[in-house]
Amino acid sequence: MPQDVETNYMEEITRLNAAARELVTITALLQGIFFAVVSLSDVRRLMQQWQLALFMIPLILWFLCLIFSMQAFVPREYKNDRTPEMLKKASDLKFLWLRLAYLMLLISLAFLMLDMALYFFVLPPPQTSCLPICGTPTVTPLP
Repeated sequence: MPQDVETNYMEEITRLNAAARELVTITALLQGIFFAVVSLSDVRRLMQQWQLALFMIPLILWFLCLIFSMQAFVPREYKNDRTPEMLKKASDLKFLWLRLAYLMLLISLAFLMLDMALYFFVLPPPQTSCLPICGTPTVTPLP
């Protein structure tokens, strides 16, 4: 019976580690996309300070999500002790870190939606200068 309990807890810990890896992947992907969008657009020139702060909140929450997700990977005192009590404690601790990471991810997505609404509906459109291919072409006669 104790071997069954140990196997069940080890499987649960393996599943929690896989979930933590997925959260790390999703968060890193979101950060990369967000940095690309912000760097390619001219967001800073269009915004006031409080609006820029709103754009920073998802990044801060994503970093917290990464930290909490990676805490699930860190072996603690249960590394060498495989008693059912210690494995349950390890599983509960990993689950707590993952719940916190998931909460940070959900809150960051809400702020991301707020940022998108601010960008598309509140901010004025950027003033673009006409590129050389715009406008009427000038034709010069051949000599």
